[in-house]
Amino acid sequence: MVTGKGLKRIVKFLVNTLRHPIKTAKVLRPKGKARSSILFLVMQKSEAFIHLEWRRKWYRLFKNGITAVQKDNDTPLSVSFPKAEEATKLYAEKLGGVPGSALSEVLFGAPMTAHIMSGVAMGTDASNGVVDSSGEVFGYQNLRVIDGSIIPGNLGVNPSLTITALSEYAMSQVPVFDAARASKIKPIEFSEPREGLVSALTGSGDLAKSIAEKQKSRA
Repeated sequence: MVTGKGLKRIVKFLVNTLRHPIKTAKVLRPKGKARSSILFLVMQKSEAFIHLEWRRKWYRLFKNGITAVQKDNDTPLSVSFPKAEEATKLYAEKLGGVPGSALSEVLFGAPMTAHIMSGVAMGTDASNGVVDSSGEVFGYQNLRVIDGSIIPGNLGVNPSLTITALSEYAMSQVPVFDAARASKIKPIEFSEPREGLVSALTGSGDLAKSIAEKQKSRA
């Protein structure tokens, strides 16, 4: 495991490899990796940007494909987090393991992520967005985008619940085409949120119905 970025980090990695070749071989050995490894993920709130573009790269034999591009005016993605690396080292020490960094991040400065968000902006029309509040793409009837790409910024936490909430909301905006069929669908019942673990959300049961009734009473 090495901290820093760029050439300095690569040099550190090479020095560590020469000093500890057996440990390095164990860390990089692919066989049994999933069974003997613990992955540490870092969530951050700072904004960073990258563009996914269609480009023809020589290592793909010039076949057109999606390529991650970091532009000059972007806030670059981070590949080294000293506090997280320190925590990983302490954890590995307690377990008798060997801490390591992702090889692609060290050699190429290419960060790995499980949660790429934004890219498909929600707006009022095609001039300021890609989709409307129901996730429908402007200019394409019944074509919807409902995933992490409609989240406008970095949440700093796992986005799965936010994506679920946006999906629930988007689908509530879609007109019911078959009332008889829709009436047979059992609504999701929510329990009261535990105090101190969530936001100021209150209520239980069929929240979608409760929200609709509140909106109707306000109107």
